[in-house]
Amino acid sequence: MNATCPHCSGEFAFPEPYAGRESKCPHCEQLLTLPRFAPVAALVPQRPPPNVRRHLPQRQFENPYMPAHSNAPLPGRGGTILTFGILGLLVLAPFGVAAWIMGNTDLRMMDAGLMDDRDRSNTQTGRILGIIGTCFWILLTLIFFQ
Repeated sequence: MNATCPHCSGEFAFPEPYAGRESKCPHCEQLLTLPRFAPVAALVPQRPPPNVRRHLPQRQFENPYMPAHSNAPLPGRGGTILTFGILGLLVLAPFGVAAWIMGNTDLRMMDAGLMDDRDRSNTQTGRILGIIGTCFWILLTLIFFQ
């Protein structure tokens, strides 16, 4: 266990059986009572609040729609991915593959804080439709050419 001296603010470790007893500080030799329990903050893992973005590194590419000094996240492409997912399910398989790949890329960028995550639901829906559409067209092709 650890303790902090109230006299000199020195920190030191001590064996657990000595908790609650009086002892001398190894730094200032003053008498103090050792704590009985570890501080609650030491027992609870410290995690950032759920919706706090991590510090973003400067982008290594040029975006013509934002100033070069801006550290703002890229705009989302949820509408495009959703459209591609629907087209991939109903019309052509390549649109489904594109929705699947673009959705995976954009979700990773949103998780890293590099892309605006307000379009996350459209991105996830488009990605899922792309996966379903791709599997549907593969299954249909296997059945048709069997």
